[in-house]
Amino acid sequence: MVGAYLVGDASASTAVVLCADAPGWRAPGVRQFAELLNKESGALVVVPDLARGDTWYGDADPAARARDANFADWQKGHPPSRVARDIAAIGAALRERGAKRVCVVGVGTGAVPVAELLGRTEKEKSEEPTMDAGVLACAIGLGASAASDAAASGIPTLFVWGGGDTAAACAQSVVTKVETRKTQNKWKSVVAAGASEFFVFANEKAEGGDRRAETAKAVSAWFGMTNDR
Repeated sequence: MVGAYLVGDASASTAVVLCADAPGWRAPGVRQFAELLNKESGALVVVPDLARGDTWYGDADPAARARDANFADWQKGHPPSRVARDIAAIGAALRERGAKRVCVVGVGTGAVPVAELLGRTEKEKSEEPTMDAGVLACAIGLGASAASDAAASGIPTLFVWGGGDTAAACAQSVVTKVETRKTQNKWKSVVAAGASEFFVFANEKAEGGDRRAETAKAVSAWFGMTNDR
């Protein structure tokens, strides 16, 4: 890894790996969400550079990246399978450092590799669960099949959707697919109707910001965390 943004006590018994959207680990919105998660939970929150120094906007010159690169081409350089392996390695390292519970949150495009990671437990029955709980928030590009694999994994998984018709349609598609699979009751889907579609990681204020704080509380509750470390 090139780097990571850490919030909280390194000795906390619970650690959260927060997987950022395409703008990456330096984006203000995802860092604010990390801080809110830490405030609500007392957990160590780790935002790793899963793009390995090649975030979509680029750390040095966002304008140049937007002019010269194609988003689809950029995505090809960061396949979900590779990112999922990196997330798993980070989780393993956190356990080795003493974390008793490791949870994962994927926001935006970061939700796709997280879904793949969680879904591996369903596909590979012999594999030990990598995470104790997961959240897929304001997902971009998350297919219903991948989402239902995550929900069927047995790892408690929370889906969080922003408002808007597109998000509502995605949420309904995922819920329908998951319910068809008759998975165990270890998943939940919620829609923040009053927030924008991508409110969790977008750098918003006012209502979007309030909704982000509410979501941090909901995520912390889902992970079963308390401020007692």
